[in-house]
Amino acid sequence: MGGLYRFTKENKLQKTKLHKTAAVFYSAGIGDALLLTPLVKQLKKDGYRVTGIFTSPYHVHELYEGTSLLDDKITILSKPKLVWFVTRYSLNKFDRIYVNYFAANKSNILAASKTSKKVITNREVKFKSSTIPNLRYINPHENRSDAEHNL
Repeated sequence: MGGLYRFTKENKLQKTKLHKTAAVFYSAGIGDALLLTPLVKQLKKDGYRVTGIFTSPYHVHELYEGTSLLDDKITILSKPKLVWFVTRYSLNKFDRIYVNYFAANKSNILAASKTSKKVITNREVKFKSSTIPNLRYINPHENRSDAEHNL
């Protein structure tokens, strides 16, 4: 993540972020990945730098080869790789992370909460021992498809 340096009113050199950043978890198959495409397109339209976090063993990341939809791709297929992700991208690297219904397990939600200022999910997750202050649950509307929700 690059940065731009500027002087504040107090003549202090301060590093500022060049882009708003977002990440989207992909954890299921090709159909689920296609349903997340409207969300990614809207994030790009809103000026976000979008990272795809692939936890799916079905090679879903190959759908985005040769496209400009995702700026970065991270593949996480094991617990050690998830720990690496949290360590590497800790301290709120992302402005927001979207964790869809299938990816909303405890380890993914905790990893997202450690790497993002805001975590947004459409699956109600209940933890017995802790609450996550930056987790925002969006209640799915009845009679709407997943694609419409992702818009």
